[in-house]
Amino acid sequence: MTRRHFRLVITGSRGWKTPHRIYADLTTAWIDTVFQIGGILHISTGACPEGADYWADRWARSGLYPDVIHERHPARWREHDADCGHPTAKHPCHEPDGRICRAAGFRRNDHMIAKANGEADSVLTEVRGYWDGHSAGTRECLNEARAAERLTVVQIDWATRRTMNPEHHPFLLLPT
Repeated sequence: MTRRHFRLVITGSRGWKTPHRIYADLTTAWIDTVFQIGGILHISTGACPEGADYWADRWARSGLYPDVIHERHPARWREHDADCGHPTAKHPCHEPDGRICRAAGFRRNDHMIAKANGEADSVLTEVRGYWDGHSAGTRECLNEARAAERLTVVQIDWATRRTMNPEHHPFLLLPT
């Protein structure tokens, strides 16, 4: 018997300081996927060392949850390409020292969404955004996921810790 695969893409603000909502969401997705359906849960994160990515990475690496595949997609801050323009300190996407490309985070987010969207026919995918209302990267990632039209997008508000789109259904309620 082939097991179903479910991908949960986590995107979120660096300012997300507490793990409680993220841990609860991941644990619920794990229970729904592994125990209710007998599937395998894939957790994809942007590998940021703080905020929502940090908490999701920590949960996935804890070793407490079998049948979890953890994928980290770190931004390549020192790589420059045509999207960011000329790789010199004079270009606006670079920090004053000319070594950091601020477009790298957006490229990483685009990659995560493109991968999830490309698998949407065979892998049930949800993009979950923990947004503080300010992060341009999280906002852009959620907008890209919404534009993909094949992905379920869930936005969690920082102030209330509540889901912003009430039409969302957990994995268990989606068709098999």
